[in-house]
Amino acid sequence: MAVRLCPSLRYSTEMVTVNLQYGREKASFTIHKSTISHHSPFFLAAFNGAFQEGQTQQMTLTDVDPKIFTIYVDWLYSQHISPTFLSEKIFIQTQLLAHRFLSPRLCNEVLRAYNQLLKTPGVYPEMRYFNLAYENTVDGSPLRKYLASLAAGGRCSLGWKKKAHREVLEDILEWVKVNMRTWNGRSVRDYGEEELKMFFGGVGKTTKSIAREVGTVHGIPDRTAN
Repeated sequence: MAVRLCPSLRYSTEMVTVNLQYGREKASFTIHKSTISHHSPFFLAAFNGAFQEGQTQQMTLTDVDPKIFTIYVDWLYSQHISPTFLSEKIFIQTQLLAHRFLSPRLCNEVLRAYNQLLKTPGVYPEMRYFNLAYENTVDGSPLRKYLASLAAGGRCSLGWKKKAHREVLEDILEWVKVNMRTWNGRSVRDYGEEELKMFFGGVGKTTKSIAREVGTVHGIPDRTAN
């Protein structure tokens, strides 16, 4: 399948604005429309459809942390995530944001970066943030599988501040059960690129179905229905 190349910024003049209202924090990001539409079917549907965002070329989000969205915007233009900017919480928040915006490439890139960070001596996964991931993903998601495998491989910092999500423990036990016979003592944090691909995600939704999803999220009538 041919790879769809990102439009050159040299010929991109249309801009869109994403406004964030996150508690007391407010921030606005002006981004090339071609760039954000190329990397996110979510924004492609919003800014190119019959929704309010398509008419105003602006979107307001009230539940997105500006710090995490800054990482997203930096990635849009650089296609790179530096491990030095990540922590367990930021890794999970960025993964969730990438899933929401239907940007599987970012999901995979941030997974690579975080796993590289875990190779640093003295750096361990913190299970206290696992609940955040489980409360915002579905059963069988690549992120859940990755976190469960980290915990099952040991060398995690527990630090629970509240009761562990039941499905966290179930997935850890399932990982141990399935991999017990073939486990050679290596932690997932020691995995190379090819081994990490088992946790990579993908997006298979059509632009039309995503447009309906955007309409639901923002309370905008679905004008794509026949």
